[in-house]
Amino acid sequence: MAADEFYDRVDYDAIQISMEDWTLAHGTVTFCLPPDWELTERMFDYAVYDIAGNDDVELMFKIEAFEDEERVATNDLGGFFELPVDEFNDPEDFDIVRRDDGSVDWSQAIIRRLVTRIDRKTGEPYAKAGVWRCINVLPPSHIRILTIVLSYPLDRKINEFALLDDTRALVFEVLHELIREVKFSPQLTTLDRTASTPDLETQWFDDVAAIRLPRGWKWDIEPDNNQALPLYAFDSPKDDEWTFWVQLVTNPVGHSEAKVASELVDKFLDGLFDNAALRRDFVEEAKFRDPEDPTIGYSRVVSFETEDGVRLRRTSWQVIKVGAHMTVMAILHWVVIDGIVDEPGIRAITDLLEREVPSTVILPDLAAALYG
Repeated sequence: MAADEFYDRVDYDAIQISMEDWTLAHGTVTFCLPPDWELTERMFDYAVYDIAGNDDVELMFKIEAFEDEERVATNDLGGFFELPVDEFNDPEDFDIVRRDDGSVDWSQAIIRRLVTRIDRKTGEPYAKAGVWRCINVLPPSHIRILTIVLSYPLDRKINEFALLDDTRALVFEVLHELIREVKFSPQLTTLDRTASTPDLETQWFDDVAAIRLPRGWKWDIEPDNNQALPLYAFDSPKDDEWTFWVQLVTNPVGHSEAKVASELVDKFLDGLFDNAALRRDFVEEAKFRDPEDPTIGYSRVVSFETEDGVRLRRTSWQVIKVGAHMTVMAILHWVVIDGIVDEPGIRAITDLLEREVPSTVILPDLAAALYG
């Protein structure tokens, strides 16, 4: 299908459509929508809307981040526009942005497609959709991908959706123009701190904390641990060598003023050390603040313990983030047999975790909305 069979540019002045700004992922991306398009679901990195006058139509925006210096340098970005084969079928390309020589400039591309959505369990089609993908590149290595999905019933056509009763503007037409005006942050954001890489994959916990871990690590969850929140465990491919645990603890204490929030961070850190000192014999201990955000604090403890006659080295991090209404602490720790700590492979993973753990993203305000 050619784009001009159903698409005409929209003259906003002529139809007088007002707009409302929305952002995702702490300002990573900003977009505009008509004010009567109702938000029905929102998390850190995606939002879902109902479109006024079209009860059977749903709109989703989702932002993702990646880090790959080689692909940015070589403009090898086309793969980021591929759709999941188990969710979308029969894609139909509309247009892309090309350079003067005819080659695709992926760094400025907006891909539009009409697709059939497939149920992952049954394999049967259940809806049609217009899908857009926009890419934003921050050299030398960061890539953001914004996906927009306009879903509608199988028995309807995309040019049937009226935006407003008193205009002839169509949802698809208006939406495409709005996507052209999407703005990305020119600076790295919270989302970019946990951007997936060829070797690392972003893992989310209870929708309110995220960290990058090596690809291939096997995820498990232990619900019967008598804890207020589940304990997440990740095993390396060699289960007997490595396990990494994550647990979240929430406290209904917070403050919107940075100075007070900073004082709360100190109080939580002091309490951690007072309690931990009763449990283990430390060989290393430290607590420090985030140099850029006074509402974030860290503690790091290294201790030894013996299990079944084997001496183990435990490294424990606590990352604390104070929000306006709630404080969330992520407890991240790993245990390694002391005798293999200095082996090259183990040392490499240790160094990786020591680098990634301080970049853990925690969203206390979202935690307050979900669990408060």
